[in-house]
Amino acid sequence: MKDRYLILIAFIIAILQITVLQFISIANVVPNLALIVVIVFTIYLDEFKALKFSAYIALFLDVLSGKGLGVYLIAFIVISYTVDKIGATVFKDNFLSPIIFIAFSTVFLFVYFTLVDYFSVGFVHGFFWSLKVLIIEIAYNVLIGIPIYNFVISAPRKKRY
Repeated sequence: MKDRYLILIAFIIAILQITVLQFISIANVVPNLALIVVIVFTIYLDEFKALKFSAYIALFLDVLSGKGLGVYLIAFIVISYTVDKIGATVFKDNFLSPIIFIAFSTVFLFVYFTLVDYFSVGFVHGFFWSLKVLIIEIAYNVLIGIPIYNFVISAPRKKRY
């Protein structure tokens, strides 16, 4: 996949994440489509292209969300690198693979942004509130991520010889 397509897909996903997905929240929890697409593309593409795509989508999210430049970049690069290294040893057709990758990445991203909020603002919500939000976010991301994962992984690949 060429870079211009990766940039276009990353831009569209970042726009959807910042604007449209805010309207379909459950208990004020928004699905993280960007995280799901990063995980799926990391498994689908080779390592270098997956890291480039993660950087593109993270930079768009950093600029559009206003959390600070590089906050999403660090998180998505770490997630992409980890999923790539672990994903090489896991069967891609297994039903549990997307659930495990999405759930652990959601937990990592939640803890990461909780630490970012704590060190930048100095405020963290209570434990039970955080646990409730994390459980809802994991369920929401897995329910949205499994069909996307199955669609991308089962898509026929063109072979060039």
